[in-house]
Amino acid sequence: MFSIQICYVLAASSGMALGLTLLMVGGVLEAATLSEIWNISGHWHESRALEMLANSLHGMIDKLSLIQMSPATLGLVVFIVGAAIVNAAVAILGWRSIAAIRGFSVHCLLVTYYCAATIFIVLMALWVVHWLNFWAFLILLVAIEIRRREEGGTRLSF
Repeated sequence: MFSIQICYVLAASSGMALGLTLLMVGGVLEAATLSEIWNISGHWHESRALEMLANSLHGMIDKLSLIQMSPATLGLVVFIVGAAIVNAAVAILGWRSIAAIRGFSVHCLLVTYYCAATIFIVLMALWVVHWLNFWAFLILLVAIEIRRREEGGTRLSF
């Protein structure tokens, strides 16, 4: 099922949308302004990255309510549900066997994986920008320059 490009793209994009939805509901994206990131006594100044990640996840779970969501967040939720329905329909109409259940379960696993990866990458990137300040941008520029100067056959993996 996931050799069909649209099925994989729907699963990956709905997982990223779910991660962004949880970040929006949890208030992480509101705390991602430059003045808040570089505030010494702010949310990002907790000593350990994993503690900050755990606290953010608890905050996301506590604030998760469809009543309090903005229209943009509800739009993301509608997209996530729609992508799941489309992938379930492709699985059922295309295979009509145990492979359909397997295909839809893979869709759910990919959504979960991309959701967790999106949340982790965004939180860790913001945490690194807080601790390294403007040096994070210098490191990014150096990495881009190294990648640009490499030969075509031997490239770094990022």
